Amino acid sequence: MSGSSSMPAGQAGARPAPAPEENPARELVNILVRGKWRVLIVFVLVTGVVAYGALRARPLYKAETSLMVRIGREYVYRPETGRSETGGRMPSLSEMVNSEVEILSSRDLAEQVVRELGVERLFPQLLELEPDPDIAVAKAVALFRKAASIRAVLESSVIKVGFEHEVPELAAEAVNRLLERFKDKHIEVFSEERAVRLAEQLVIRTEQLAKAELAVGDFKRLNGVFDLEQQRVLLLGRRERFDQSLQVAEAELAELRLRAVPGPTEPPDLPDLPPHLRPEMKDELLRQLYELELALRGFEPPVSDRLVEQASMRLLDLEVEESHLLRDYTPTNRKVLSVQTEIQRVRRFLEQAETRAGVFDQARQAERSARTQEMQEEIRRLTEEIELLVREEERLYRLEARQSIQALEIKRNDLLGRLAALDLEVRALDQQEQPLRRLERELLAAESAAQIYRERLEDARITEELDREKQISVRVIEKASRPVSPTGLPRNLVLAIGAFVGLVAGVGVAVLLDLFRAR
Repeated sequence: MSGSSSMPAGQAGARPAPAPEENPARELVNILVRGKWRVLIVFVLVTGVVAYGALRARPLYKAETSLMVRIGREYVYRPETGRSETGGRMPSLSEMVNSEVEILSSRDLAEQVVRELGVERLFPQLLELEPDPDIAVAKAVALFRKAASIRAVLESSVIKVGFEHEVPELAAEAVNRLLERFKDKHIEVFSEERAVRLAEQLVIRTEQLAKAELAVGDFKRLNGVFDLEQQRVLLLGRRERFDQSLQVAEAELAELRLRAVPGPTEPPDLPDLPPHLRPEMKDELLRQLYELELALRGFEPPVSDRLVEQASMRLLDLEVEESHLLRDYTPTNRKVLSVQTEIQRVRRFLEQAETRAGVFDQARQAERSARTQEMQEEIRRLTEEIELLVREEERLYRLEARQSIQALEIKRNDLLGRLAALDLEVRALDQQEQPLRRLERELLAAESAAQIYRERLEDARITEELDREKQISVRVIEKASRPVSPTGLPRNLVLAIGAFVGLVAGVGVAVLLDLFRAR
């Protein structure tokens, strides 16, 4: 004690040294040693529960198969009425795959498989828990849909179908049965109209077509219509020809009316022709008149004869020569005087010749005058007869014109009547066009409907044949076979995991309890 009190003052006021730090591992070991019974109890409990569950649970076997979806007849667009001109929209591959997945996942399909395989085979424990068979089937369907796995493989047209069950053979059978019923369900979903109903509809459409054909035929027969457009063209062509003929007749009538009117200088009453005159004698009389006029002109020769003419020509030549000489010579020149003497002699000869010719002409003049008067009288007579023939010809011409006018008026009236009748026929055709078009449209619609039902009936028969053979667009790549190994983790691995979990749980419980106690 005394030793301690005798310590220096500086040492007496100093703080005590800190205790050394504890090791966490050593602390954990101390905790586990103190709570070893707790760890052991938790470990045994957890491991026992896991071991009990693993040993009691029966292993599940999963049978799988693969389906491939193809573009088939089911996805070809067919309109309900009429024909499709554009072909419709084709669904995409993913849409087709999703549609098939929905059919495979349907409750109806699962119920069919459950009823066929039997609840007592698939889930026998349900019959012990649920005596009502309908409720048992409903619960079995729910368990079946839960145990079934249906999924589409990404970026492909493949569908994976699987089913888990305690019995491997039953798992494979359930998958294969599901595929069989899937074919029936697929056909049911995509089935179209039955051939029997389409055949009945085709009979009805055929009867409607026959009635439409009969109605069109009766209408044409009763109204005299066979080819509306052709008949209209023919009628309009005939009307055009009649109209042209009418215009020609009108022009001829106008011309004949002008010819039928007598001239202003023509007497109202013409004398009849003498018995010796006939209209056909006109040309002969004209010929005789022409010949008489020529003969009359032949009786008017010149007064002077040939000698007088020669003397006159000689006199003219001498006078010309005299005029030329007088330009060059004087009047007293010998040449000029000689020519003047010759001129005087020719003049005396010409006077004597004219005197002799005058006495001879007087004798011929009397004869010519008598003949000329006789010919003029004949010419006058011929002229009067020709005038009578011309007037008679004009009278006959006007008479013929009047007769032609009557004939043309009859023809014109006939043409007017025909034109009026043609106008009535054209108007009647126009009035019959609307009902005929309506009947023809009904006939065309009946023909189209009958043809459409005929084609649909043929398609339905082909489809029914394919459905009977269960030919669908989904193909089974490989049927499900008996699985050889169960699904999930192996039993030994489950026990090991359970032991590990139990150990961890025990350690955790021990640590927690020690911490709570320390506080």
